[in-house]
Amino acid sequence: MDDRSHRADSRALKADDGARALNDDQRYAVAWRSLRARRWAVGILVLAGLPVVIGALRLLPEGPGQVAVAGGWMALFVASMIWMAAFRCPCCARFFWWTWTRRNPFAQKCLHCGTPAGATPSDASTMAGASEPLPVRRAYRL
Repeated sequence: MDDRSHRADSRALKADDGARALNDDQRYAVAWRSLRARRWAVGILVLAGLPVVIGALRLLPEGPGQVAVAGGWMALFVASMIWMAAFRCPCCARFFWWTWTRRNPFAQKCLHCGTPAGATPSDASTMAGASEPLPVRRAYRL
């Protein structure tokens, strides 16, 4: 899937209740694609960024060049971690990885409602022995 169609999906997801609004299956698919993109961004920054920074520290002369490379990498890493942490569960629309009392960036399910990553709306509504389907909140935003 190319970047333009992903942006179109995201714009349609943000539409309130217009003709461009997505159904639940599409909304979940867009959310899980966004989650994968966020995880990949952090992983690439960690795996590729550290060798680049270490190489720059060894190759560049001491001074502002080293500070710029290391500082730039740190800023990108912090921004990508914040972007990853801001992911919202497509089922309950709360932050997927953190609550007021718990934080777990490696969690494979929502810390609020327990929806597993990659679940479909039918999986999410019948999980954890729920006697009735969970309500789907329409306030989800990327």
